Amino acid sequence: MSTNEIRATLFVLSYLELKFNESKESWKLVFKKGAYNPFQNLDFKEQILRTASSLVLTGFFSDVCLDAVARTADEIDMGIPTEVIADCSRGLLRPHDENLKYMEMFYGTRIHKSLSDYIFKNQGNSS
Repeated sequence: MSTNEIRATLFVLSYLELKFNESKESWKLVFKKGAYNPFQNLDFKEQILRTASSLVLTGFFSDVCLDAVARTADEIDMGIPTEVIADCSRGLLRPHDENLKYMEMFYGTRIHKSLSDYIFKNQGNSS
């Protein structure tokens, strides 16, 4: 992945949002997540709207955290495409596969079976 893609594609984790340090030396904490939906943090939302072309989602529960983020990103004022790394989460109240199908159908979320699947599919897009 190119540096621009790393900056544009933010991985939204369950409790922390991380952004790659420009010097490529380390990851640094940018925002603390106080709820299941990081968009409740207005600083996070503003940063995403300014810098992200898409969101790649991982997290604990596909029917709680991931669904909230995918749903919010799909709203008219956001319009940010989402992708999910399927084997990096699970369902809490409903079967995981059903949650993924729901996000794909209603929010247009692209589903990747694994992180390696995501990387393989995006290799041709690097600069």
